[in-house]
Amino acid sequence: MERTGGDGRPRPWLPAVVVGAGALLAALSILLAGWSKQLVKESLRFECAERAAALALRADVALDQRAAALVRGGARPAEASAVWWLAADGAVLARDPADAPDPAPALVEAAREAPPGEPTPISARVAQGWQAASFAPLPAGAPDEARGVLILWDPAALEAALLRPLLAPGDGDRRFEAVLLREEEAPSPRTRALVALHPPLEAWRVAVTLEDPEAVRWTLRVQTALLFAVAAWLLLLLAVSVAAWMRRERAHAARLAAREQLLARAYHELQTPLMLLRGAAESLERGVIDDPDEVRRCVGIVAREEERLTRSIRRLLRWLRAEGGGDGAALAPLREEVEAAAREQEPALRARGVRLELSLDGAAAALRAPRDLVADVVRELLVNVEKHARGATRARVSLVAGPGRGRAQVLVEDDGPGWPASGDDAPAPVSGFGLGLLREGLLLCDGALRLERGANGRGARAVVEVAARPARLEGAT
Repeated sequence: MERTGGDGRPRPWLPAVVVGAGALLAALSILLAGWSKQLVKESLRFECAERAAALALRADVALDQRAAALVRGGARPAEASAVWWLAADGAVLARDPADAPDPAPALVEAAREAPPGEPTPISARVAQGWQAASFAPLPAGAPDEARGVLILWDPAALEAALLRPLLAPGDGDRRFEAVLLREEEAPSPRTRALVALHPPLEAWRVAVTLEDPEAVRWTLRVQTALLFAVAAWLLLLLAVSVAAWMRRERAHAARLAAREQLLARAYHELQTPLMLLRGAAESLERGVIDDPDEVRRCVGIVAREEERLTRSIRRLLRWLRAEGGGDGAALAPLREEVEAAAREQEPALRARGVRLELSLDGAAAALRAPRDLVADVVRELLVNVEKHARGATRARVSLVAGPGRGRAQVLVEDDGPGWPASGDDAPAPVSGFGLGLLREGLLLCDGALRLERGANGRGARAVVEVAARPARLEGAT
């Protein structure tokens, strides 16, 4: 996450904006998960009502089509029990069948009041109950001065031939089931929509239910679970991102603190060789030393301390450039660096009676690390063996890959007296300019230095962890 703007100034509000946006998305997902079930239920209820209304409209259209076909000269519909041709005053001009009784006065009165030009549904209560009829006006110029046709529908025939066939799903959607109910019949508890048909079919109602309610319930549960899973994933992603950002910020602060500590330690530790240089130089300059041997000793001090200062300052500058895992430093083969540094110190070790052993893991051959970083570590630790491991006969340098991806370990061991012990008989903390600079420099480069007892409590062991990269990724850095 970027911490600074284009002007290099820190932008502390950016993490808050990202966290706020992530929290808002997670909250919206949770709300959607909570509302989704009700939304789907309302959607299914609306679809059921829409399907029931569509079935009622289809029944009206089918009835009007049968009446229109009769007006155009067609035969009496099979669903009609009687047909009468009426004059403008309601008189019966013709009938079909011929033995059909006169229509009920209520039907004739409704036909006389029907608006001209369009079919009119008629329902009337008679002694036998409700009668369903339709009045279809005839076009102008019809013979015998007939005004229109009054059609009396047979309820049983309408239900069998017209209404029930309409209930079968014709669009391939099997999610819904339509049921035809008489006015006096109670709907099922599973009914999602109930619509009464239009006159003259108001004696029936259409009830629409779900074909498989259990499948719908499982679908709703799965959908709700998925939405909650998305919300949980967003919250987890947010938490991981915040934790990663906080860890990175802590690491950045730790690197800054380590840099300050390293510089402070270097300043403090370099004061000693500087004082020796100053003292020797002043002695020579003032001529207070006449003995040639003392003069040579002072000159040797100047040369030795100057070399030590130069080496330490160069190492410090290299490690500061390699801060953050070596992104700013050139990479070199890790195995070659370790072997070259160890071979460089081998003559000095042999002169002290110490045999050098190398164990270089083949898996580490493909790893690369900042140039001179590991070489400085190996060189300084072997110099420490040469100068301080009195009585040592063997020094071993090992390179292994791991632990963890992008990590490598360098182990420097000897069979000397071991590290100075602290109060709890453990190796004393890293001290002294050389080892202290090693430790602080490794921290800047995402590494670590640990001092341990050797095997079976004998000798000294230094474990160095460094950040390393596969050779194939070098071009991508």
